[in-house]
Amino acid sequence: MNDNYRRPRLVAAFLAVTGLIFIAAFLGLLALRPAGRPQALPTPVPAAAGPSTGAPPVSPTYQPLPTPPNRDLYDLAHRLQPGAAPAVGATPVPPTRRVGDREVFWAMNLDTYTPFTVTAVLRYVGQHTLFYFDESISIDQTVIEQAARDFEQRVYPAVRRYFGNEPSPGLDGDPRLTILHAHIPGVAGYFSAADGYPRTINRYSNQRTMFYVNIDALRPGTQSYLSVLAHEFTHAVQFNEHRAEDGWIQEGLAELGSFLAGFDPRSAAVFLADPDVPLNRWPEQPSAAGRNYGAAYLFFRYMFGRYGGFDRVIDYMRGGGRGFDGLNAYLRPFGVDFERVFLDWTVANLLGRRDDVYGYADFDGAARLITPLRPGETYSGRVNQLGAKYFEITAPGDYRLVFSGVTEAAAVPTRPPSGRYFWWGNRGDNIDSTLTREFDLTGLTRATLQFRAWYNLETNWDYAYVEASADGGQSWQVLSGRHTRTDDPFGHSFGPAYTGRSGQGPAPQWVEETVDLTPFAGRKVLIRFEQVNDDAVNLEGFAVDDIRIPEAGFFDDAEEDRGWEARGFVRTDNRLAQRYGLRVVKFGRDVTVETVPLDPANRAEYVLSGVGRDFQRAVVVVAGLTPDADGPAPFQLSLSSR
Repeated sequence: MNDNYRRPRLVAAFLAVTGLIFIAAFLGLLALRPAGRPQALPTPVPAAAGPSTGAPPVSPTYQPLPTPPNRDLYDLAHRLQPGAAPAVGATPVPPTRRVGDREVFWAMNLDTYTPFTVTAVLRYVGQHTLFYFDESISIDQTVIEQAARDFEQRVYPAVRRYFGNEPSPGLDGDPRLTILHAHIPGVAGYFSAADGYPRTINRYSNQRTMFYVNIDALRPGTQSYLSVLAHEFTHAVQFNEHRAEDGWIQEGLAELGSFLAGFDPRSAAVFLADPDVPLNRWPEQPSAAGRNYGAAYLFFRYMFGRYGGFDRVIDYMRGGGRGFDGLNAYLRPFGVDFERVFLDWTVANLLGRRDDVYGYADFDGAARLITPLRPGETYSGRVNQLGAKYFEITAPGDYRLVFSGVTEAAAVPTRPPSGRYFWWGNRGDNIDSTLTREFDLTGLTRATLQFRAWYNLETNWDYAYVEASADGGQSWQVLSGRHTRTDDPFGHSFGPAYTGRSGQGPAPQWVEETVDLTPFAGRKVLIRFEQVNDDAVNLEGFAVDDIRIPEAGFFDDAEEDRGWEARGFVRTDNRLAQRYGLRVVKFGRDVTVETVPLDPANRAEYVLSGVGRDFQRAVVVVAGLTPDADGPAPFQLSLSSR
């Protein structure tokens, strides 16, 4: 896992969740109703709360949201903490370290999310690694040495072959990788990107290339232990080769790293027990992410197994792209795109190993949660975006299959406080979105910035700021408001900030905010909203509307573009085009796969003839295809006799 997911990349969190395989089997109790009584589909996009600004627009056409700029912590430190930002570079002289040395490290309790210190003893010095153990841990030296040799001879070369190189030397000037073994509640192991930055950027940095192992969860030298080390070491390599990447991709590739080092990630079985999980949206709590790990891992095992082979992973890592843009850039030479590969993968999760694109090149697993669909029944439910549901038809006969979905989805689960539009900071991992505008406050002796804010940001990891610059953007001051916070338990904040959930309710609410601009009165000033997300786990983000400076006579309700420079921020009416993928898989002497086209209203009728005569059974695969949407997509699927 990456401290990054979470927290620090808690990657082996599912060592403790394999029991979910059995629990998930009971999740197939679905809402089946007679076909003659279909239920109305809910509309996922609420109407605007404010007055109408004209006839509602036609249903939106599908267009991916723009990718926000990458987060650059050195740039942020220079802009928002002038004088404290360090120069980039490692200590020129490597330190001398010997077995028996004691050092103090920062670590994270991932049950309580509190930092703590560990005094550790260096127990092994190898060509590539330094093995430290909490001084309270009693363990035989021969066990340590064998585990270290297994890592250096088996895991280390395999991960570097497929993924690239770790940061070497680290900030401490040492070319070797530190592996700290300690009592770390809440996780089996993790990698923390904070250690790759100086303490002037994150005060809890250990300023070296390293990752962590919970000695209470893993016994050194076991297969589980080495599998976790492979995963975490892959994260260390990612930090060097391609750190500006979406968290779900980093985690999937880290699980793939464990597989390529010779281990069998348990997350695959957790996912296949219930495969309707959003590929690119992960839960805030790591204990709930077992299926997400499995989905991301199997997607990349399928993708590289079919397109280029595993030796091309390093080409993808060094391709420079990010998210779906990076995936499409890699897949383009093969004549396919991400969506096509994703839909083929949903079929592969049904069929297992095959010689064509509808199966894995080297994996035999198959989805186990398949819902029976009987004649006369209608299923009303939801499918996750970039998730899939499976429906099996076995009763002999000729049938009419009818699918009906919705046409719109929401990017954010809210309504604008007025009108139809608001500014939204977007969502993603490792992003830095800004919204900037110049204001002329000359002639004023006082000024106040007022706006409405809505936000749901990963608490104490992702932040939004209001900033001002009186020198044309050369330096910036982070400003305080009524709802900003100054606590910073993990060292990620750059000043007074918004984090967590706006309002006092169980769901985020629009709140009125006031920021004093009087120190900038009498001159021109740049005002900026900035949203900064860390390496993994992103929620719905930060939105603003009804921006005003009463003393300057300025009011902007976002219904028009009023001169703002947006980098990552989007002026949105919160309406996305909902899309679905629908495929029918027939099992007979051969297996055939058919793509069912949908009309503009997301409806389809399909004649399914010959069940029990021409083929034994059919499985309908339904997938959600709007990855930028906030939640699952409603749909109905009915089966009637012809």
